Order: sequence, then C-alpha cells, then structure tokens
Amino acid sequence: MTDYLAKLALEDREQLIDLTKHSSPVAAAITEMRRAGGAGQAVEATDVARWASVLLEGLYQQKPARWEHRAVGDFSQHCWIQADANDVFYAHARKREVRALYEHPPVLKPLKSHVWVEGRCRDCDEVRFLAGPDCIPPPPTPPDPRTVLPVKAD
Repeated sequence: MTDYLAKLALEDREQLIDLTKHSSPVAAAITEMRRAGGAGQAVEATDVARWASVLLEGLYQQKPARWEHRAVGDFSQHCWIQADANDVFYAHARKREVRALYEHPPVLKPLKSHVWVEGRCRDCDEVRFLAGPDCIPPPPTPPDPRTVLPVKAD
C-alpha cells in the first residue's frame, strides 16, 4: 500500500503544483484541502491519500544537522557529546542515549500579499477563508492574434 501511495504522490505532485501554482507542494496540498473543505462535499480517498503522502514527504524530509549522545541516566548539565556514526549505530550496546538535532527550516515569505475587498482578494479572486498565504493572480489572457493585422486599416 505504501508503494502505491508513493507512486501516486510522485505522479500527482507536479500536477498538484501546476494546478495551484504555490511555492511548495505542501502549500498546494493545504490549499486544495481548504477548497475541498469549503465546498462541503465528500472527498475521495485517493485525494486524501495524495494529500497525506505529500504532507508527510514535505514535512518529514529534513535530515539531522548533528547527532549527540550521553550515558543512560546521566542528567548533568553538559552531558551531551557530539556523536559520530559508530556512536549512533552502537548506542544500545554501549548504553548510550542518542538525540538528533535539526535546524529550523527558513520561513518562506509570501510572494505577494492579498488585498481584501469585501471578503475576496482583488488580484487572485480567492475567498478569504480559502486563500493560502500567497496571492497568485491568474496569468493574463494572451491577445487574440487575429486583431494584429499586417496592414494599416486607414
């Protein structure tokens, strides 16, 4: 089942980003979840599985910045020592506790802020309670090529 979810996430991730045009797959999944909840209709299980796999992959992919270890039961103030690979792999045999330290990911600033007029964004036309952090207006429609004539119409 997990292989199916991973395959589903890989196939639909690009489509999910293209549909919502957000800064990350996690933001796109959350926006899609908000829209589905705001519509008040039932959501298919495949959509929920895709959202879950995108969220889990996006939120839990960070690797530890460094590992530390200490003796089991040692609660002194400066007992944590930086660990190498052997300390981590053989911690149980050596009666050591191991912890992983992570860096906080940088907080992404919104690309553009929403401008609210009567509960809707002026630029992207999203409803306030469904809108995500980024205001992404739809692309302008291309001009009709038939309007550009090769000759003057004088």
